[in-house]
Amino acid sequence: MGGRDYKQARMVFDTFCDMLDKKEGKYNKDEEDLSITFSSIGKDFPWRICVNIDVDRELIRLRSPLAHVPEDKRIEAALAICAINDRMINGCFDYDYTDGEIVFRMANSYAGSIVGEEVCDYMVRCAGVTIDEYNDLLALYMLGVINLEELIERVN
Repeated sequence: MGGRDYKQARMVFDTFCDMLDKKEGKYNKDEEDLSITFSSIGKDFPWRICVNIDVDRELIRLRSPLAHVPEDKRIEAALAICAINDRMINGCFDYDYTDGEIVFRMANSYAGSIVGEEVCDYMVRCAGVTIDEYNDLLALYMLGVINLEELIERVN
């Protein structure tokens, strides 16, 4: 890798790391892949965030794997995820029907931009608030404490 695209991506990566350093966050970084991973504890559940600076598409990509839906709830879970995603302003939940995995995902373009630490901090805070807001509902649904109709009612 080289050239202007990599230089800009590296600046974004360094900015994200600087933000985490200032927050005294512990994280792992892979300088070759321009990726960062760290964990945090929300209101109820711990969560892990993976950030990758996508050089080719000029994106900051954030992912947080949440859970796997039991096989007997996977069809209904697709409806639940659609209802939740309809309420989202930034980011969304990805759902893989084949294995039941739910992942929170967010991306932000840095094309032609100078990314400040505020953008990085916003992405982390937004992900944390969103995960905290919906992981309880998803857990209650997967455990059978609430049904699909109750989940949708609570989302709306």
